Amino acid sequence: PELTPSLPRVSIETFGCRTNQYDSDAMADSLGKNGFHAVKQDEEPDIIIVNTCTVTNEADKQARQLIRKLRRKHKSARIVVTGCYAEISSHDIKAMPEVDDLVRMRDRSKIADILHDSVTEESNAKIPRHSASPYHVGGVIQTTRTRATLKVQEGCNHACSFCIIPKARGRSRSIPTRKIL
Repeated sequence: PELTPSLPRVSIETFGCRTNQYDSDAMADSLGKNGFHAVKQDEEPDIIIVNTCTVTNEADKQARQLIRKLRRKHKSARIVVTGCYAEISSHDIKAMPEVDDLVRMRDRSKIADILHDSVTEESNAKIPRHSASPYHVGGVIQTTRTRATLKVQEGCNHACSFCIIPKARGRSRSIPTRKIL
C-alpha cells in the first residue's frame, strides 16, 4: 500500500480575550478536520500559530517577546502570526525575522487551506485535501476546556476613542437569534 504523507504538527498560542480563544479553538478545529495534528506538550511542532491581541502596548510587547522566544526554542518550526495585533500592525509583524507568515483576520477561516497549500508547495507532496471546515460567527466549537464557546458577534460599530476593536475586527456582524436557538 502507498503511504499518504502526513500534514504537519501544529501548536497554537493565544493572547487576549475570549473572542481570541474562540478563534484559536476554531482554527484548531478546522486544522484538525483537515488532517493537521495538534501537538502534545512534549512534541515538537512543525507550525506554530500565534493568535495575537493588541488591546494595550503591553500586549503587543508580550506577543513580540513570545514570537522571539518560540523562534529560539523551535528553530525549524514555521511561525505564523494572526489576530488583532497582526491585523493592526502587519508591517511590524512582517518586519520580524522570526515570523514566516502572517494571516490576516479575514483569512483566518481559510487557515487550513492556506497552510495546506503552502505545505504541499514546499514539499511537492500530493497530500489529499480533507473536507472544508470553515468557521464563522455562530459556530459552536468544542474545546479542551469544560465549556464550549458560542460566538454570536464579530466586530463593533462604536468608535470609542480608547478601543481598537472596530479597526482590528471590523464592523459588527451578528447571526440571527433564530440560528443561535
